[in-house]
Amino acid sequence: MKSKISMLVLAIMLFSLVTTSVSASNIDKKSEIFTVVDIQSELATQSKELSFDNMFDNYDTVITNPKLFREDVSDGQVTLNVQGQKFDINLEKIGIVDDNAKIITGEGNNVSVLDIPKISTYEGSVVGEKNSSVIFTVADDVLIGDIYLKNETYSIEQTTMLHNEKVVHVITSSKDEKKDRIIKEYNTDNSIVDNPRESNLSANIVLDISSLLRGTNIDIMASYDSDFNSEYSNPTAEIQNILSGVDSYAFSDANVDLNIKTYRYYTNIPEGTNNEIYDNFKDVAEDDRDSTSSDLAFLFSGKEMADEGIGTGAVYTGSSGQAYAVAQMVSAGTFSSYQASSTGKRVLTAHELGHNFGATHNEAYTWGNWPSYYTCMRSPFEGTSYPNYMQIEFSNLNDHGDSSHNNILHVVSNKGTIAGFQ
Repeated sequence: MKSKISMLVLAIMLFSLVTTSVSASNIDKKSEIFTVVDIQSELATQSKELSFDNMFDNYDTVITNPKLFREDVSDGQVTLNVQGQKFDINLEKIGIVDDNAKIITGEGNNVSVLDIPKISTYEGSVVGEKNSSVIFTVADDVLIGDIYLKNETYSIEQTTMLHNEKVVHVITSSKDEKKDRIIKEYNTDNSIVDNPRESNLSANIVLDISSLLRGTNIDIMASYDSDFNSEYSNPTAEIQNILSGVDSYAFSDANVDLNIKTYRYYTNIPEGTNNEIYDNFKDVAEDDRDSTSSDLAFLFSGKEMADEGIGTGAVYTGSSGQAYAVAQMVSAGTFSSYQASSTGKRVLTAHELGHNFGATHNEAYTWGNWPSYYTCMRSPFEGTSYPNYMQIEFSNLNDHGDSSHNNILHVVSNKGTIAGFQ
């Protein structure tokens, strides 16, 4: 009898060890927010291609676990393994989308109003990394964002490819950027005939100090076309991720809060040059901007513009007729300085919105020499990779600017008028 009991106990112990081992393995497997996957078969069967080969010597293709990310970040911190590096990240949820925002689609008598899927954005910093910053946007199907360190940036971007019914993401590091590319600079915008010429206006501005201190909410009708919709698995998450970075890095110094009032999806904007796309967008967006009570209307376009422009923002005059801007959200070509990287899309968006606030090319600021750095109003677009790095910020008196290069002053001076457009 003792022998049988001993054997039974031993069997139970062995079963417990096996069960514990299997459970631990499952926990480890499920705890991965990023899982590296081989997508060679998907590249063939889904007739897809990735443009990252043009920019990076190395990158990871992964699937993500947005649900686990949300669970992990609920206490304000998340641990991520990114390309072999472990990061403990402090994050705080931020709001950039209006509580009553909707997605409006269709034209004419076929307009539909849809609820927005659950999308959350978090910003923060890496524990132990001075001057680091992090932004992540998470939806049910995508987890995208950037980890900005002193000498390196990790970006997690979505694709339209699926692996086991999950969206494939690409993780890149700025250290893996190709350093021997021959690039061609692209114009950030072309002049619009009806717009006034840019000039250096800082000397003529008398600033009420209270306007600098006053927080100002700017409502944006975040629009996108059918090409942009086809370019991203989750287009509204992409827009939210872009504008969150623009809000945090470019406009926060002016105490401006960008707010997505609504999303507007257009299928009737044709191909064309930079200015043609702008004109067509403005024509269809004017009534929608009014009906949604939006101060500004911005088009995130998936079209490659037919000239060397990649965006246009109407120059501020104090009139709501100048409340429009467009930007190209896809690469301008293999040899272009604009590759529509995560940072590049934010720089270009800040640039064109900057025009709406009165910021000028003349007051962009440059520092450093190989590598060189530029504030976002620089034109032509210098790039966001070695050796030219455009930054998601406006020139200012605090660090990157001087009395002749102070675009943040225009933003501060004009934000109240823009907030009164609606």
